[in-house]
This record gives sequence, structure tokens and C-alpha cells, in this order.
Amino acid sequence: MIQELSHMDRITQLQDEIQQLLTIMSSSIAYLTSRANFVQVSEEVPITKQRNPDKFDPPDVFEGKFANKKELVTDLAVKAKQVEYLIQSLPEPEPCRAVVVVSSPARSLGWS
Repeated sequence: MIQELSHMDRITQLQDEIQQLLTIMSSSIAYLTSRANFVQVSEEVPITKQRNPDKFDPPDVFEGKFANKKELVTDLAVKAKQVEYLIQSLPEPEPCRAVVVVSSPARSLGWS
């Protein structure tokens, strides 16, 4: 019983960590879509939109000395490693045993 509770604690902890991972991902996407400027990723696809300079973070904040992008990536990677560790610490699943419940009509027919 105590071991089962320990497994449930790990599952609850894993659930919490996954929720935090999703929060980090959601916050990162929100930041990137609201505070990053548009850049051209291919010569074939032009930039069709520009943000006002006060609406996006300058390069030194995003990639330079303040490195918001690096912080976002680090937070995401650390949380993903924590989730991976918790998954690895879960016990191996026990082999399934088929449970057959025979109803009374089946018994009367001799199927039990």
C-alpha cells in the first residue's frame, strides 16, 4: 500500500511537472509572438509585416547581453529533463492479467 502511494506521488509530481512544462511553452510562445520582430527565413518568402519599434524587444534584449531567448530555451530544456527523469523513475508496468467475469446466463448454458 505504501509503495502504491509512492507511485501515486510520483505520478502526481509528474503531472505537476508536465503542467509547468506546458506553462513554460505557452509563455514562451506568447512572448515570441508578442515581443519578437519578424525576420525573413527564406529569400523566397518576403517579410510582409513590421512591428512598431516600441512593440518588440531590441536584439540586445532578445539575443544579446540580456538573452531572453537563451533563458526561454534553458527553462524549457531543464523542465523537459525533469519530466524525463520522473518518467524514468516510474516503475515498470506489471503484466496484464485478463479478468473474465462470467454472467449467470452464460453459466446456465455451460459456458463457464
